[in-house]
Amino acid sequence: MRTRLFLSLGLVVVLAAGVGFSVWKSGERDVTTSSAAAYSQYEHGLAEARRVRADQAAVHFQRAIELDPSFAMAYLQLWMVGVGSTQELEGYLAQAMAHRAEVSNRERLQIEFLDAAHREESETMESVFDQLVREYPDDPFTLSMRGQKAALALDYDTALLAYERILENDPERVDVHDHLGSIYLQAGRYDEAITSLKRYSFFAPDLPNAHDSLGDAFRLTGRYDEAIAEYSKALETDPTFAASAFQLVDVLCITGQLSQARRTLDTTRDMVASMPRWKGRFEVRELQVLAAARQWQELVKGSDAFIAEVEAEYPGKPHYGLSFHFMKAWAQLELDEPAAADQSAKTALNLANDFLDRNPYIQTLAEELSLAKALLQSHFGRQRGQPKSGIGRLRKAIANSALGPHELIEYRNELALACFEAGDMEAAIEHTSRTLADIPTQPDALLLLSRTLAVLGREDAARDGVRRYLEVMRHADLDYPDLIEARALLRSLNTAS
Repeated sequence: MRTRLFLSLGLVVVLAAGVGFSVWKSGERDVTTSSAAAYSQYEHGLAEARRVRADQAAVHFQRAIELDPSFAMAYLQLWMVGVGSTQELEGYLAQAMAHRAEVSNRERLQIEFLDAAHREESETMESVFDQLVREYPDDPFTLSMRGQKAALALDYDTALLAYERILENDPERVDVHDHLGSIYLQAGRYDEAITSLKRYSFFAPDLPNAHDSLGDAFRLTGRYDEAIAEYSKALETDPTFAASAFQLVDVLCITGQLSQARRTLDTTRDMVASMPRWKGRFEVRELQVLAAARQWQELVKGSDAFIAEVEAEYPGKPHYGLSFHFMKAWAQLELDEPAAADQSAKTALNLANDFLDRNPYIQTLAEELSLAKALLQSHFGRQRGQPKSGIGRLRKAIANSALGPHELIEYRNELALACFEAGDMEAAIEHTSRTLADIPTQPDALLLLSRTLAVLGREDAARDGVRRYLEVMRHADLDYPDLIEARALLRSLNTAS
């Protein structure tokens, strides 16, 4: 069992807290500045930000504020691209707020909305957003925020309509295909997602983000070789494109290529040092590699170190370390330390609940949290030798979830494993088969299905399952734990025949 699922919980929290909103442009010369030269630099910065080239965008926005020190929207964009220390980024947002009385009403509302989102002041955010919708309903910023808020609320139809409206108003906005593809992915509409993201890649072949997004679609649908190829194209186009390096690590962990995953992280270590918003994602991937290698003691130590960093770097925002607490709890269970694991899990759940209380519109987090609680109960039950104890709750949480099939993989695999350990082999087959119906190459499900079939004496089917697994994992490290288990299983099946 991996700990990939806890990555999504942490990212939902970070994104919802105002980090990662899209760059926008509302029209010609539609921002307030006293300098034509500053405006030109601002336009160049937007162009680079649209290409997801944060460093280059930041250079232009910095030049813009040098030319016009009261340029509120340039400060806001500097905060959004996220280059600099935490203190510097907070300073940019503070400057945008300080100059908001000098700009148009539309700009002021946009600044106040993002500031409220960043500070997790949900009532203020909703109030400002209502004003934006009333006064500027067709502004790309309003439509983009409406799309993102709807997606967080699992209202995918509304989210798609918002981005389609942007594209109607400005067909040149090829980056909107990226947003559409992402929402189709969240909704589990995989063919439409891949079509939209291929369109984005076609229109913008020189953008690393276009290849990165298409790689995401391939990764989440189990087309791992194609995902690796797209992430590699993105990094060939721009070796500093950290997002693709991180997603590449995800695929390499799934396919057991941990040595390559570590090398990939090593190449990005210096890159993220100056970008605090990427740092947490880097650290989660470091722990993910340790989890895949089953190095549980190192994972606990790493989690503790990263939790301490979060507390020092983001005082008052301990929920930014949510993923680390969950991963620590999982590792402690694997180390047979149930009391310590229980404390870590309680800390994580309290942080998540507190954040959700202040941001009730984030239905995606509520869904993930409900599932995570059920999953942890199941794992605790298995650790105590009582695998049946968590099956009912986890089965119900999965059945009631509106998340897409790829987001339910880890939960279904845990349910199948609990059924296997409880001796209910037919139920284990049912749940692994459900996963494989959506993602036919999902390796954990393939291996567990093969183990289950072997227990039932269905050797031919078990042998076929192991071979399918070995094909997916053909590039895995030879010492990858699950690969060793799969080969041992195949040997025993061949001997039995």
